[in-house]
Amino acid sequence: MFRRNLTFIVSVFLVFNVLLTHAQNITGRLLDRQTQSIQPGVELKLQGTDYEAFTNGIGKFTFYEVKPGNYTLMSVVNDKENVLTTFVMGTEDLVLGDLMLDVVKVVSNEISVIDIDDLAGIENESDNFSSALSGGWDPFLSSASFNLSAGRFRPRGYFNENSEMILNGMLMNDQRDGGVLWSAWGNLNDALRSRTNLINLNQSDFTFGGIGGATFIDLRASSIRKTTKLTYSNSNRTYQHRLMGTYATGMMQNGWALAISASHAYGNQGYVKGTYYQGNSYFVSVDRKLGENHLLNGVIMGSPFKRGRATGAIQEMYDLAGTNFYNPNWGYQNGKVRNSREYIVHRPITMLRHDWKISNKSNLRTTVGYQFGNAGSTRLDWYDAPDPRPDYYRRLPSFVEDPLLKQQIADFYRASEDNRQLNWAELYAANAVRNYTIENVDGVIGNNITGKLAAYVQESENYDNTKLNLNTVFNTAFTDDINFTGGLQYISEKVHFYKRLEDLMGADFYIDFNKFALRDYPDNSDVGQNDLNHPNRLVYEGDIYGYNYNINNNNATAWGQLGVKTRLFDFFGGISLAQQSFYRLGHTKVGLFPDHSYGKSEVQTFF
Repeated sequence: MFRRNLTFIVSVFLVFNVLLTHAQNITGRLLDRQTQSIQPGVELKLQGTDYEAFTNGIGKFTFYEVKPGNYTLMSVVNDKENVLTTFVMGTEDLVLGDLMLDVVKVVSNEISVIDIDDLAGIENESDNFSSALSGGWDPFLSSASFNLSAGRFRPRGYFNENSEMILNGMLMNDQRDGGVLWSAWGNLNDALRSRTNLINLNQSDFTFGGIGGATFIDLRASSIRKTTKLTYSNSNRTYQHRLMGTYATGMMQNGWALAISASHAYGNQGYVKGTYYQGNSYFVSVDRKLGENHLLNGVIMGSPFKRGRATGAIQEMYDLAGTNFYNPNWGYQNGKVRNSREYIVHRPITMLRHDWKISNKSNLRTTVGYQFGNAGSTRLDWYDAPDPRPDYYRRLPSFVEDPLLKQQIADFYRASEDNRQLNWAELYAANAVRNYTIENVDGVIGNNITGKLAAYVQESENYDNTKLNLNTVFNTAFTDDINFTGGLQYISEKVHFYKRLEDLMGADFYIDFNKFALRDYPDNSDVGQNDLNHPNRLVYEGDIYGYNYNINNNNATAWGQLGVKTRLFDFFGGISLAQQSFYRLGHTKVGLFPDHSYGKSEVQTFF
């Protein structure tokens, strides 16, 4: 009995060993045929079988325990199956090497409602799925990015400065605070669909990354699918009408690729009254293939727009207005809505990118990018005059103790919408009767000027950003399971902060005084001067006044990552070395800080 059982056990082990020797693994890497870029998150299957796999974050895939036979490897992109290769599987592990994908992967910005159970079916033991896929596959990240951002929801509570936004290799985060001016490339949806999202701390082939992850958008013309498209959209949120056209050739036989996109968005009024919108966008990308291993790309893009803003108010004003969409920034002028707070932006971007396929396992990407332009927001300013804002706390019923007067003020606000909004006619009328003589203008004795000194003006607060970015990234695979990515980056950024007088509103001039300093230090007239180099300075439309300085940033970074992939886990480690320096360059000698405001400050350096 014991001998028969022992014979049975030995037979089972022999059969199991035979099965193992006849079910081996298949590995490979998926690249875009035109651009040689890796293709993460692509579904693969062996035709006519249940074998499935997904490419990981560096484009690699593995089919486990595949039996001998003839197979056809298929890719599934945009619900379309494409033949990659056919092969014969023997009794040993098979390495397919680099496979070329002819269909460009497109990740849409449109968000669908996905049940979590719908995702469970794609997970099985053959997926080789330990690396994170692009954000287009993650419904939580997508919803947080596009749907919940309006509610100030942030994945894991991280702010923009904890993640990186990279366009074609150019880092778009501001160096001063890490923020991203997303509106600088707004309404260019079709040109920005080829993207890769890095979720949290994961290995990447384009950046060192951070705790908040990173996003890389490929702007090469050859990465935008061939299309001729004209789209009209209607909305009741930011804009009402948008017309967008896109033309892309894909990589042509002559080695050129061209992509052009432009749009115009217009809204006479958004969902909140007074929030109009006017915007144009443009995008041009040109690729030139230089031989089999080099690709040169140039991009010019921008999105100038003007938008009427809405700001919050206290609950008392919402109650008086009878709506939570009350907006105190606007009022009627000659029968038309005029918003005192407009957001005006135009920050064009130009860049040159070079891709070099050194070998089948190594490539180098280099980008030189330049961004410039203006971002500003208008608002009211006033001197020696009452606060004109309709929701100013001293105007409200809650500020008054007398019950009868309190009720009269509340009734006044409820009686008419005009009573709750800016009164532009009153502001112009106040300026019309302000005849003043300003003595010793610009500090020149006897230089006295008489005219209408503005009580109210419209100003703009501006930050003009000029950024130069040089970035190069090297990728190589030592083996199918060990890879290295490293990069060098240099960023030089200059941000100009200043106020500019936009509208004198019927007056002749304005004066460059700090009204709050004059209030707090009435016995020291120098403290109220915004520029002691030009005391009693008069300001005209288009002049810079108030504050005027530059913040200059320089940042150099070297980084590297080594990744090791196993059947069950991905391991990676990295190191980043960076040096940042910055200083302030003041263009005015401010009365409050006469010794520390004018000229170049001490350079601060951190490593």
